Amino acid sequence: MTRFRTILIMVAAAAALSLGAAMAAFAAPKDRSCLTDQQTRAAIVAGQIQTWPKIRKLGAVPPDYYETSDTPVCLRNGLYYYVVNMASPKGENFKIVLNAVDGTAEVL
Repeated sequence: MTRFRTILIMVAAAAALSLGAAMAAFAAPKDRSCLTDQQTRAAIVAGQIQTWPKIRKLGAVPPDYYETSDTPVCLRNGLYYYVVNMASPKGENFKIVLNAVDGTAEVL
């Protein structure tokens, strides 16, 4: 019975953590005024912003660094930026914010 209770508590804790992470991820785009995937594609087709691979190259992001999140386009100070969580080859995590038009970086 004790073993069952322990498993039940672990499952409940994992579910609570998952729910919290999902709610935070759901709320984030609204807080940052981010474009949906469809809006991002439309802005790229209209020539308003560049694709992430092009911006990554313009921003001189090293090729051995990799994304650990989606690559949303968000409105910051009236301009559109890619806001991306990245990791270095050594496993160091950080966030980059690159202008979605010319690849210039914004300091957080």
